[in-house]
Amino acid sequence: MAMDSLSLHIRRAIKDKQCKPLMICRGIHISHNLFVDDIMIFAKLCRLTWASIHNILKYFQRASGILINEGKSSFYCDDGDTVSKQYLEDCFNIKVNPIKDGVKYLGFYLKPVHYKKFDWMWILDRFHKRIVGWEFKCLSLAGRVGLAQLVLAQMTIYWGHLFFIPLGIISMLNRLMENFIWGGCREKRKYHLTSLRNITLPKELGGWGILDIRTFGKALLCKSLWRGISEVNLWSTFLRNKYMGNKGLIYWYRKGTIGHLHRSAIWLSFKKIESIFLKNLSWIF
Repeated sequence: MAMDSLSLHIRRAIKDKQCKPLMICRGIHISHNLFVDDIMIFAKLCRLTWASIHNILKYFQRASGILINEGKSSFYCDDGDTVSKQYLEDCFNIKVNPIKDGVKYLGFYLKPVHYKKFDWMWILDRFHKRIVGWEFKCLSLAGRVGLAQLVLAQMTIYWGHLFFIPLGIISMLNRLMENFIWGGCREKRKYHLTSLRNITLPKELGGWGILDIRTFGKALLCKSLWRGISEVNLWSTFLRNKYMGNKGLIYWYRKGTIGHLHRSAIWLSFKKIESIFLKNLSWIF
C-alpha cells in the first residue's frame, strides 16, 4: 500500500505539471518503476522536477517510516547541465554518475549502447558461486545432472528474453556446466564421457534433456519479439513506435526484415534472430 501511495503522488505531480517524465518514444513517457523494494524514478534533468520529487519522497518517508538508503542509491544522467547535477547531489546527498557507464539492476548493467563481453561476466560469477557450493558434496552423476538442468541452465532465462548473450560467454557457461556434470573441480579434472552437445539433446533423441543455452536463448528472443508485435500493450506499442516506424508486421514481412537497425542492445538482439523469426511465421487466412 505504501508503494501504491508513492506511485499515486508521482502521477499526481505529473498531472499537475510539477514533474516532467522522460519520453522514451513518441506517445510513451516513463516516470517510475517499482519492483519489490527497488524504486527507479525517471525524469528530465530539471530543478523544478526534482524539487517536486524530493518533496514527494520526504512526505513518503514521514508517512511510511521507510527511509531511502543513500549508500545504495545513485543518480544516472547523460552529459548535460552541471549546475542541475550539483543541485541533485546537494539536495538528495546521492552521487550523480554518467549513464554511459551503465546502471546496475538485478545484477546486470543496463547500458544505452556499447555492450561488451565484459558486461556479462556477472553471470559467470553466479555460475561459479553455485558450483563452488556443490562440487565438494557427495553428489551422484544423476544429482549433478539434475542441478545443472534445474538450476544452472535456468539462470540465463530471465535476461535471455531480451538480450542475445555473447557466444564467448555461452561457451564459458557451457564449459563450467560440463565440468560440473562430469565431476570436475579446480583440484582434479575428470574425463568427459560425451560432449555437452549430446546431453543437451531431448530425451527422445537419446540426450539428457538439459537446456542448450544458445538455442533456448534464440527461442526466448523470438517469443519476446512475437509478444511485442502481436499483443496490444505498452511493450508492443513501444516496439512499434520506437523501432518499427509504427508499421505492422505484414509491412516488414514484405520487406524481409522486422524494422530499421538501431543501437539499442535489445533491438540489436532481435535483429540477430529476425531471419529465424520471419522464416517460421505461419499465416491463417
